[in-house]
Amino acid sequence: MARQADPTLLHEARERAAPAAAIPCPLASEGPTGPAAAEGTGPARPRPGPARLAGTESVRHDPIQRHTMLTEAVALLTEAHDHTGPTGEHRTEAALELAATQHTAWLADGDHERLLAAERTLRALPAGTPERHLRLGRVLLDLARAGHDTAARAAEAASELHEGHALLEADDAPGIRRCAALLDLARALRLSGAPAAGTLAVLERAAGRAVDDVQRLSCRTEQARAHADARSWPEADDAYAAAVALTGRHSPRRCELLAEWGESLLARAETAGEGGSVEIVGRAEAVLREAFAVSPGRSPLRARTQLMLGRALVLRFGRQGFLPDLYESCHLLEQAVRQAPDGLTRAEAWLALGTARLTLAEHSATMPVADAASAFETAAKEARRRSADDEPGSVTAARALHRHGVALERMGMPGAALAAYRDARREWLALTGRLAEVPWPEVQATRESVARLGGP
Repeated sequence: MARQADPTLLHEARERAAPAAAIPCPLASEGPTGPAAAEGTGPARPRPGPARLAGTESVRHDPIQRHTMLTEAVALLTEAHDHTGPTGEHRTEAALELAATQHTAWLADGDHERLLAAERTLRALPAGTPERHLRLGRVLLDLARAGHDTAARAAEAASELHEGHALLEADDAPGIRRCAALLDLARALRLSGAPAAGTLAVLERAAGRAVDDVQRLSCRTEQARAHADARSWPEADDAYAAAVALTGRHSPRRCELLAEWGESLLARAETAGEGGSVEIVGRAEAVLREAFAVSPGRSPLRARTQLMLGRALVLRFGRQGFLPDLYESCHLLEQAVRQAPDGLTRAEAWLALGTARLTLAEHSATMPVADAASAFETAAKEARRRSADDEPGSVTAARALHRHGVALERMGMPGAALAAYRDARREWLALTGRLAEVPWPEVQATRESVARLGGP
């Protein structure tokens, strides 16, 4: 107990955490959430001094060093926290610092135990201060996003954030802090499934408190998502357009927003089917093309954008019959397959490439159906490899297997096609067996294909 209530211990831990906490975290992709001081969660955390800043650049490019520094900081802050009294200002200060660093460490490495530890640290503090309520609300919000009892966690996060914001209002806190609290409250309300009208009302208040373009961008983005949740498409598109206008011309944030907006437009176009609007397909293609044009060459988002743009071009061919769209689609999707940063994106890219090739084979002798069949087979293997480590069944695998069957039928191989349809049926059964959401028209199409070819 020699170091009980030793202020130098807390200072040492802060100095250890500062360089690592100053670096943007790879998991912090949802806008201004997390423990940053700009969020208004409490007193600004100390900036690293010149000696510490000198090492910041090396930490930026070294995830292992960042992980080591944050782990050491958490250990030191835990010791500082444990050596304070059971109550009082020093105890609260140490707990808030510890929880902030635990949260930052989770953002850096994705270890959910760190987030759960931050939750425990904050729950041990007495209620009644904005810092405690806001930090706990943001930790609960990230737990909800990570799939930990999502609806309940999000609802509790909303309650904590509402209380924290009320305390900020009572203290007449600066607008930047109140706007940040309202933004996170809106995110929690959306995730909890609260009515869109209430979420939009909170966002309207946040917009009135915004002090700069960063916060205005967050407000517009969250408004677009809330309108999209409510299927208010014109309002969603207007909000996305306004958000994009607040970004730098070639900034990563502009690329992310355009990709998100384009994905929304593409989903609407695909849901509408062949009778859908040509205009919505054209807008999806235009937005996704701009996203692709401004995407950084090595960004994981680049392959995702290529994938969506390739799918949009296949859709546009279906509406307008412009054959070059299919050739460009195949080219983009072949690139997406090579550049995909993960197995899921790669499986989806192979599936989309098979669809583009099969469509092209129907209209041009330059594309063999066997090339489409090969793409579908690879897509199924990629998707199954991923689902083997997760819950059984995969929509991507089921779709790929069914379309593989279609391609094999066109190649005059009914026996092999029947086997592919049966495999697709097994994937659908695995999904429905665990009560996953499935596209029932596609499930029925697989069943009918098995029956048509005489299979049990």
